[in-house]
Amino acid sequence: ASFWPSARPRVFHYPAEMAALQAHYTQWFKTKHNGRNLQWVPTLGDVSLAMSVKGKTYEITVSVLQAVVLKVFDQRSESMSFETIKTLTGIEEDEVLKRTLHSLACQKFKVLRRQTESKHITTEDVFSSNTAFANNLRKFRIPMPVLDDAEAASGNKFLAEERGHAVDASIVRIMKARKILAHTDLQYEVLRQITSFQPEPKFIKQRIESLLEREYLERDAADTRMYKYMP
Repeated sequence: ASFWPSARPRVFHYPAEMAALQAHYTQWFKTKHNGRNLQWVPTLGDVSLAMSVKGKTYEITVSVLQAVVLKVFDQRSESMSFETIKTLTGIEEDEVLKRTLHSLACQKFKVLRRQTESKHITTEDVFSSNTAFANNLRKFRIPMPVLDDAEAASGNKFLAEERGHAVDASIVRIMKARKILAHTDLQYEVLRQITSFQPEPKFIKQRIESLLEREYLERDAADTRMYKYMP
């Protein structure tokens, strides 16, 4: 139980700046923790980006996949087709790229502009930076929603998996630091840590049960409402 819960791997190209930071941290980790393996799980991470539009600077929090897409537009000012974005980002799964572009071009914070107005993202779509973007909020998060009904069968399952991994990682991170914690306190800390979505208490309890079964945690023998971290 000395490792983190696994998450579904995603294939894409890290932007040069992110790749350099990743390499630097990996090298530091190896010098500090000889013999230990470092695994990057980008689907559980967030990225803070500064975006300047018409003299205003916004601080936006996005997923790693969203950041990968936005960095492509930061490097190229012209409009780009879906297939061009797919090639430049290295995101191999069409549905994953569609969902990412949908969140950036079709939701509340439209930081990208799509040339067509159809309901669904298609592989024929063309996108560009939204140079007219304006919002009263200077700091905001762009969530990653499920795209549409066609994606529901696989997308909802994917989203549930991703959220499950996020809650698992949060629980392990909290318990590794606190060692022993009551159920209500652990639930509170998870809700405080996770900002990209709000997990229901029932879902958090299910993830705790899963971690108990996999021996990341154990119940206190004297009080079953208390959990202990198992290193």
